[in-house]
Amino acid sequence: MEYEFGRASETQLSTLMMTKFGVTQSLDKYAHFDYESEDTLVELKTRRILSTSFPDYMMNGCKLRAAAASGKKVYFVYRFLDGIFYWQFDPTVTTRIDYNGRKDRGRDETQLMHYLPSSVFRPLE
Repeated sequence: MEYEFGRASETQLSTLMMTKFGVTQSLDKYAHFDYESEDTLVELKTRRILSTSFPDYMMNGCKLRAAAASGKKVYFVYRFLDGIFYWQFDPTVTTRIDYNGRKDRGRDETQLMHYLPSSVFRPLE
């Protein structure tokens, strides 16, 4: 159910991602990033909360490592109930690190997570 929710959001925002970042939706279910072009990657996280619900936004550590290793411009985009926000990846930004994740889908999905300060994000539209 969560996969379908996220994938539907990716499809709904594909025109906006093309307009803002020049990327197209990845068709690979296991790709590290949801949208891509030759020089840009975009990861979209869709949340059922307000952007102000927490002081920072959770991101998988593997996504940040992949961003750092990509050699491309990388954007992290969060779609909240009250808007869409983005941050261009900057490896010098300090993140809070902790283990977190889900256990409600029949398996332990906890892993090392980074918490990006909400102050680095800007409204997309």
